[in-house]
Amino acid sequence: MKHLATEWLLLKELEEQLVRTLQKVFAVLLAALLEE
Repeated sequence: MKHLATEWLLLKELEEQLVRTLQKVFAVLLAALLEE
């Protein structure tokens, strides 16, 4: 049971990192579009 909880926490952390990365990529793309 503890193992599952640990895996879930890791997934949650990965998800947050993914969201932050996507936000950065989106911001860069948006800036590039606005500059054109």
